Amino acid sequence: MLKDIKTSEMYQDLEQLMTDMLENIKEIKNDREANILDIEIDKKKQLEEIHQMRLLVNNHLDKLETKLKLEIEETVRKTTEQIRKTLVLVHETEQKISENIADLNDIHSYASDLQTFLGMREMQKRITENDKSMQSLLDDGLLQQMIIKSAVDTNIGNCLSEIKVFGSVEIQTKQERLSLRNRKNKQAQLLAVQKQQSIQDITLNRVQTLTSDGGGAIRSCCVTPENHLLFNAPLSM
Repeated sequence: MLKDIKTSEMYQDLEQLMTDMLENIKEIKNDREANILDIEIDKKKQLEEIHQMRLLVNNHLDKLETKLKLEIEETVRKTTEQIRKTLVLVHETEQKISENIADLNDIHSYASDLQTFLGMREMQKRITENDKSMQSLLDDGLLQQMIIKSAVDTNIGNCLSEIKVFGSVEIQTKQERLSLRNRKNKQAQLLAVQKQQSIQDITLNRVQTLTSDGGGAIRSCCVTPENHLLFNAPLSM
């Protein structure tokens, strides 16, 4: 019964089964290591996406900030230019008044009474014109106090307060990339406990009784190539 057991199909199947299991273990280890590398690659990619999004937000805010600063600079330039023009008008009026004072002093020092009378009438006209020039500065709003104010859009602050997280993280699964070597049928056969029968365990059952015509005992039998039974019984004399 145990002869040639080490070369039997069952023994070879057992060896192949264990070899396949080791190959499965090897493939599983390689697949898990590859999965770790894939996760590291995905991590770097997603961190770069976060960084790029942050740069995008920063660049957009930088552009808005630069635009507002340029608007402030331009507004200050125009306002300053307007004030300087007003100063030019004031300076011109100041010169005229200084000239009037100088002329009036000359009249006082050198003019006769008649000349002084006539000069005073002329001086009154000049003073009236100078006063009108000064009053026009008020009427035209050129002496109003200029104040530069800027207001940051409150929607920016509201937007920042509404953003609670930069993003989210989750683990997803997908179909595995490997398939195990499957020998379930062979494994089931190997694991099944098979009881080997010996000749002592064979039980004979009577199926049919044959008798010879001569009444003698059947001494032997054989099977023909056509699967016919031949029985040998001695003839009675």
